[in-house]
Amino acid sequence: MRSMLEARAGGILFLGVFGAAWALEAAIRLPMIFAVGISVAALAVFGGLVRGSVSFRKAARLQPEPTPEDIAAASLADKWLYWTMGAEGIVLFLVGGILLPSIHSMPYLWPSVALIVGLHFYPLAFGLRLPVYYATATLMCLVAGASMIGLSGDFLSSEVWDAVLGVSCATVLWGTCYFIVWNMRRFVVAIR
Repeated sequence: MRSMLEARAGGILFLGVFGAAWALEAAIRLPMIFAVGISVAALAVFGGLVRGSVSFRKAARLQPEPTPEDIAAASLADKWLYWTMGAEGIVLFLVGGILLPSIHSMPYLWPSVALIVGLHFYPLAFGLRLPVYYATATLMCLVAGASMIGLSGDFLSSEVWDAVLGVSCATVLWGTCYFIVWNMRRFVVAIR
């Protein structure tokens, strides 16, 4: 239980940071009044997630020491996470650093990043045994696809699509965090 709570605390913080990054990426593309509103909301949501992460770390310290089986399972999950994130990093570099510039399609950078990030949640859902990541993956991929389709039309600028994409991706990541917090709080209360 201790290992799982610590892992969830780290995951919440990690997703919270990237949700804030997506929101702030969207904010810089909008008029000042919207940018300020999104930035303030991003900081508030992130603050709540930091609080949740700290609470889980405190709850983890109250749990018994992990068994050798728990340690082995946590080590395997860590390896799965690192391999998945390493593969994601390589694909992001290849697509964003080589493919898109070579075909002169840089307006598709952020939707491509969102698609790759979304796809990386599928193996994470399996390897970390977090079924909510399947929903995260699907929603991120759908948002990325919608943004790509929108960019291919001429009815809105790429700035607008990037802002919509950023807010949508932040919402998906933060929604995932709050689902994990809600789910784990019930579990922690049940074992006390």
